[in-house]
Amino acid sequence: VFVLVGGAIAWLVGMSGWPLRPRAPEAAAVRDAYRAVAASFGSGSDGRAPHHAMEAVAAAVDATTWGSRRDAAGSGRLRALARGAGGILLAGVGLIAETGAPLPAAVRRSVAAMGRLAWPGKDRAPAADEAAAALGPLARTRAGAHFVEVAAKAARAGSASPEAASEASREAVPGAVPAPVPAPVPAPDILASVLGPSPLLPFSTLRIGIAVAASVAVAGLLGMSHIYWVPLTCATVLQGETVLVLTRRAIQRVVGTVAGLLLAGALLAVLHMPPAAALAVVVVLQALMLMVIAKNYALAVAFVTAFAFMILSVISPAPAGPLVLARLRDTLLGVAVALAATYLLWPRVSSRRLPAALATLIARGGDLLTDLMAGVPGAWARQAPLVTAIRRAEAVAQDARAEVPPPRTVEALMPGVAAAERLGYLLLAAQACGVSLNGHDGTARRARAITDAAARQAGAGRPPEADLPVPDTWPPVERELRALTRL
Repeated sequence: VFVLVGGAIAWLVGMSGWPLRPRAPEAAAVRDAYRAVAASFGSGSDGRAPHHAMEAVAAAVDATTWGSRRDAAGSGRLRALARGAGGILLAGVGLIAETGAPLPAAVRRSVAAMGRLAWPGKDRAPAADEAAAALGPLARTRAGAHFVEVAAKAARAGSASPEAASEASREAVPGAVPAPVPAPVPAPDILASVLGPSPLLPFSTLRIGIAVAASVAVAGLLGMSHIYWVPLTCATVLQGETVLVLTRRAIQRVVGTVAGLLLAGALLAVLHMPPAAALAVVVVLQALMLMVIAKNYALAVAFVTAFAFMILSVISPAPAGPLVLARLRDTLLGVAVALAATYLLWPRVSSRRLPAALATLIARGGDLLTDLMAGVPGAWARQAPLVTAIRRAEAVAQDARAEVPPPRTVEALMPGVAAAERLGYLLLAAQACGVSLNGHDGTARRARAITDAAARQAGAGRPPEADLPVPDTWPPVERELRALTRL
């Protein structure tokens, strides 16, 4: 009963803003997507910059697609804006590839301002014509013209009535271009793949399960009075995937627990608060924990530890000293078990999986490249597998770099990862912008041979190489093929 009552109260508090702004979470996701897209345009030809923007766009598409099932007319404008952000991102990648330089600051500000269209009311971004005027100087190239087109379309959809925007959102697919490109895959199928599960999730799950079971057994053998504190600490510390991240969390957990115990002891010893005042302090501590947990885990642990002890002081008259010592002892044991699991259970899983992830990424890029060069119908179907491969390769590479100490093989593969990711985003951008890759069956086969050879090298744990001539195609693609194969 108490759990149900507590859950009901938490739900009511969490939904308290719904009467005023029922779609505030979706609007915030759309706004953040436009900000991330604009920020990615300030990094020149660095093809790895779109990662954060692509994930932000995918989150916005996912949020607004879920909302559209409840009220298609009401959330259609947000859905159109979210998909428009994806089109702007891919068009911007193509434009940066053509110019080799970041987009002008005025353009980045204009794109970021378009995110304000997600919020109804007086705080609105420029209208469609104003946005198009700000982006107009970029329309001299095919990618620039497409950039202006998708930006103006997204601005118009954001300024339209909910019913009109709902209808427009069915057409505002990221990367949609005029014929002769075949009809694209729906945007959620392309962008939501960025939010897929981590390729290391099974290993993290097994590590947590084994460690928690071991911590319960150890706590039981030692006859601890609060056995649940040990596995709870262990599971909390293991909320990560790499040795570096988990070690950092273990240290922060210990430091935060000690600080929280000192804080709780000071509050209980000095203030001598009645129960009502103690509950008020509990609310303040909970609020502080929620405010800082995303930025500083140690500080959040300090507040949540003090929060727990303030509650215990209200419901139990027992002396606080023994309870503080028990909490510290259980925390140290839980952290010790978590660290043992970190360094004994799959500590090198990321670096061992990196060659296969890179080989898959190169192969998926080769699929799209050869289809585009050969003019194969249905090349849009290659987008989702390529986006998924980019996301997974980047996740594995980041985790592999965080292993302690980092393996030498990882550093040797990093240039190939960067080049393969840049090539993948360039291919997505070329397809979205309708840039011709100047291909035919013969050059497509040569490109396929290059990517196949590079994928085999990467899969064997060696830097991707291919002693084959790069075919003539779009200059940015040629550049990245040479970088990928070290020619």
